[in-house]
Amino acid sequence: CFPCLEKLYVIFQSLSRPMDVINNAQKYDQLGPIECFQLHLKKVVLKNYDGEKRSSINFAEFFLRNAKGRKEMKITLPYHRQHNWFADLQSVLRYQLRASPDAQIELRCGTRDCFTRNKHTHDLSMDDPFDMPSIGCWRCKELGLGDTTYKV
Repeated sequence: CFPCLEKLYVIFQSLSRPMDVINNAQKYDQLGPIECFQLHLKKVVLKNYDGEKRSSINFAEFFLRNAKGRKEMKITLPYHRQHNWFADLQSVLRYQLRASPDAQIELRCGTRDCFTRNKHTHDLSMDDPFDMPSIGCWRCKELGLGDTTYKV
């Protein structure tokens, strides 16, 4: 464990195999707490998050339930989603038993990037070394929704 980990960035890459290969995030030793997640982790960013399979949903829920010091969580999806999909995810996340109930959760669609052109990943002094200018979701723009961001 990283005892002073404050920011965690997880970038999902598309796989040729199904997402079921991700082990269930709830299968950890609950008798031995993960202190760095519980106390120090303040920001969790999930990029290219699909949110379709139960295992990926459990992965996000793990941080909601265990990161007591978390102040924000950002989830970006790799492609456009209908508004009702976001509404469903918002209700699931809103009513979870959250370790940090006042933490902000931000959901955004259409921001797929492979992050191979990012030259700032080594600069940990930046607020978000993986944050690249996004062209946004073309479908949201086509529908006149702009760069849609949902808050939970």
